[in-house]
Amino acid sequence: MLILGLILTTIGFLIAQTYSVKPSQVASADWKINMQQQIQNDTQLLNNMNRGPDWKARITSRINMNQYHIDHNIPPTEETLWGNMLNAADLMIVVSVMTVIIAADSVAGEFTDGTIKLLLIRPASRAKILLSKYISTFTFSIVLFVILFITAFLVSGILHGFHDMSAPYIYASSDTIAHETNIVQHAINTYLYQCIQMVMIVTMAFMISTVSRSSSIAIALSVGIMFAGTSIVGFLAQYNWAKFYLFENTDLTQYLNGSPNIASMTLPFSVTVIVVYFIIFRHMRHDVTAFTLPPEKMTIEYFETSLPLIVRGSQIIADYAANYGITTTIENHGFSVQASDRVQRVLAEVNRPNFKTTLDVGNFMCVDEAPLVGVRKNLPYASLIHFKDFYFRPYYQDPGEGNWFRTTNGNYLRGAIVGHGDIEIREIIKLIKNTGYDGYVTVEFEGMEDCEIGSRIGMNNLRKLWNEI
Repeated sequence: MLILGLILTTIGFLIAQTYSVKPSQVASADWKINMQQQIQNDTQLLNNMNRGPDWKARITSRINMNQYHIDHNIPPTEETLWGNMLNAADLMIVVSVMTVIIAADSVAGEFTDGTIKLLLIRPASRAKILLSKYISTFTFSIVLFVILFITAFLVSGILHGFHDMSAPYIYASSDTIAHETNIVQHAINTYLYQCIQMVMIVTMAFMISTVSRSSSIAIALSVGIMFAGTSIVGFLAQYNWAKFYLFENTDLTQYLNGSPNIASMTLPFSVTVIVVYFIIFRHMRHDVTAFTLPPEKMTIEYFETSLPLIVRGSQIIADYAANYGITTTIENHGFSVQASDRVQRVLAEVNRPNFKTTLDVGNFMCVDEAPLVGVRKNLPYASLIHFKDFYFRPYYQDPGEGNWFRTTNGNYLRGAIVGHGDIEIREIIKLIKNTGYDGYVTVEFEGMEDCEIGSRIGMNNLRKLWNEI
């Protein structure tokens, strides 16, 4: 039924697009005359009104594109096969909604209907069951994508003819300058880029389905997040930090016209953000104690007393996460469980294959343990590595003002850009590479510099040092 609904929706949409009144058909059958009239009207708008820089750039781009069509004698592409295919790309939202409903119901529906018991008594592991469901959901989304593309191609060809296959496509980049590209390549890239957005949305919906036991809640929450997440993209685009927001990056078609939502965004950056979010959907880190504790609770006695509760809580989390193929980790974070020996003690007591450590190379200094020593001891248990750096001053040399804090023995620490502080980053990298660690590496920044600048320089320093060693 969903496939039939998609086909009928595509046919109806394209027929409506074909027989609706176009701006180029209002005044004259001569497209050049109509475009010249549009240029005059838009020029008057620019001279008489001012609705902000974005509006001005949009009108200017339209003027430049129309003028390019006239100067190079290129008719509008709306009434061609591939022009209509570009219009049909808007229906990818329909494909996404249909797939989100299936993904959100795939696991939660088993609990709602009570059929989950029939699956769990099978010899297959829970991870294998979830993986098979995710693959089937992903396959279904690709099938819908292919059906949309083929249906749009056939209907557009019937309506407009299978000619003008190499007609140029005119677009304006963020600088309002008109450019020309091959319309076939542009249309195919548009569909493929929107397919990437669909995959991320489906993955998110599947994640929600795995943690919800109500089919209706999972579907409503997934669809709601999809629409709410994408609807505020335009509003957040005015803030530079919003470039790290998932939905600012999922629509990769913004790079086809050279007009990213935020000026500093690039295609490799968006792909990186998408990959990071995809990893986050599969990895969970949690603390087992508060970061700051009064001196009387930084003792070994407090740790031993609290250990049974820490272990039991971590086992509950790890066991639940194992049902969904998720690895949970404990970071050497929080003064009570920051030393390498205490982290190993918790790992040994929890004793779960999907319970590992997020190894922060700098946090060992908070309990006056040499970072190189802590890394060497806990590296075999690491699922993820945080690179950070600190400035160090001994307890008898008060450094004065600044974001300094004290270690368990009273020494002074302050966050630094990775590679600028006192941690032996080069030796740690050498140790990690020599042991054959093959997990993820991230950069963490806690310094006084601007966060974006400090993170960027730290990441560049880490890449440079990693490649040199």
